[in-house]
Amino acid sequence: AFAVMHTLSNLAMSGRTIITTIHQPSSEAFELLDRLLLLSNGQTIFFGPRDEACNVMSLSLRKYTYL
Repeated sequence: AFAVMHTLSNLAMSGRTIITTIHQPSSEAFELLDRLLLLSNGQTIFFGPRDEACNVMSLSLRKYTYL
């Protein structure tokens, strides 16, 4: 999967638009992404830079974690 993501990343850097879906990417593959569209129950919960998505995911986990 990483090799495929690396190839797609190279294509994107050459100016092509890449759209793909990935279920549970490895951390290495995740690092190759620059922008994300995250869905939950068919609804957009985030669209933007990968680095900002981590904050959204962290907040979402806290919302559903019972201590």
